[in-house]
Amino acid sequence: MKVYLASSSHNLDEARWAMAQLRQRGITVTLDWTDSAERDLDTFGVSDDERRDEAHADLDAVLASDAVWVLTSGHPTSGMWCEMGAAMARGIPVVVSGPDREACIFAHHDGHGAPLTYVDNK
Repeated sequence: MKVYLASSSHNLDEARWAMAQLRQRGITVTLDWTDSAERDLDTFGVSDDERRDEAHADLDAVLASDAVWVLTSGHPTSGMWCEMGAAMARGIPVVVSGPDREACIFAHHDGHGAPLTYVDNK
């Protein structure tokens, strides 16, 4: 199984933990974006070309996945919701967890709320 983890770039520690949990279960994480996100947060000079390339890589990884785990964090973000929408548009199952699960009506679309239980049962 291949999973893309979507989360806020301000939620790097939890995102890394979640990716480690997936890998421990033998699940392929389609893209570990945490290092580039950390660099982007620390560097104000990220070019438009670099941001475009990162956006393309993120969407390619979403579309290559068998499921998407949206890990909300309470931090303002828009990217993870875009990634969730791309997955839903392609019929890729989406599992949403975290404190902002209620922030978006589409978080309830697939009816899954326990991501590790979901992947363990696939």
